Amino acid sequence: MKTTSHADAEATLRARLAEGPDDLETLVALADLLAEQSHDREAASLYRRALTLHDNDARALCGLGLILHAYGDYREEGIALLQRALAFDATRLDAYRPLAWALNELGRRGEAVGVVQAWCEADRSDPAAQHLLAAYSGAGLPERASDEFVRKTFDDGAGQFDSLLRESLHYRAPEALFEHMQAVMPSPTAQSLDVLDMGCGTGLCAPLLRPLSRRLVGVDLSAGMLERAVARSGYDELHCAELTSWLAEVNEQFDLLFAADTLLYFGDLGWILGLSQHALRPGGWFAFTVEALPDAVAGSGVELATTGRFRHSEVHLQRALAASGFANVQTMETRLRFEAGAAVMGFAVVAQRPAFPT
Repeated sequence: MKTTSHADAEATLRARLAEGPDDLETLVALADLLAEQSHDREAASLYRRALTLHDNDARALCGLGLILHAYGDYREEGIALLQRALAFDATRLDAYRPLAWALNELGRRGEAVGVVQAWCEADRSDPAAQHLLAAYSGAGLPERASDEFVRKTFDDGAGQFDSLLRESLHYRAPEALFEHMQAVMPSPTAQSLDVLDMGCGTGLCAPLLRPLSRRLVGVDLSAGMLERAVARSGYDELHCAELTSWLAEVNEQFDLLFAADTLLYFGDLGWILGLSQHALRPGGWFAFTVEALPDAVAGSGVELATTGRFRHSEVHLQRALAASGFANVQTMETRLRFEAGAAVMGFAVVAQRPAFPT
């Protein structure tokens, strides 16, 4: 969606370009603005025009590469452009991650690892580089994504998070999970439950959960995301905190825990499931999604994908839930979103903390 500021900036740049059609700075600036709004075709055309004026301009090379790498028919060209951009300017930090992803998509895993290693060298302070090095190389697999990685990922993307998920990725994890939960749980009386939205982000789940909630609490690590959740006005309480530390301080306060795509950032789920059970009242329910890892290729049941998110097998889910004391487990495979034109499949899981025996 084009904002007023985008429209004003675009009008100014187009006027400058009309006066000086061969002005490199204006061409690239307008292309960057259009690419930011996903107007890929015109942005790509402007980047190509810029490269006819200066064939080694790292900004135009990177901008065009960032567009083309995502399209299968143009992926090889996108890779070549991003490689050229980094050859001329190794500080083009936005080029490393998409370049590694595109190489990996073409089965060139070794080259992708090399790119992520170069990224780690170019920016030693970026937690995403270190996290994704483990994902690509398979070495030093973390127990969970670091706080720094999660915070930076979501703070950086907070401004466009909702539009990206809904419009570009056709994200439906909250709705799929809520529908599964309704099919499994006994129907609660309206506004009768104390509910915790774990990793609430911008508050996408609030409209679903509010009608059930006597008290609706959201917890998230990203202050940027919580700013948007505050604007939605759906919660009684919002807490900016690391989830596991926050849960460790909570004892039997909630009737329902809801975690749409939050457990994707944890490896072995035993730890977070144990803390979650502790936060539930006896008889309370936990509803969550994870990305699906087929049992046939599961190995340990957990995989850190090159997206930086963990995938879990159904066998791992069942074992971890049982070990944490959950019962009445109901699992449904469902589509969570699309990425690069392909459906990302996951599991919607609903489980219950057993009530005390009578």
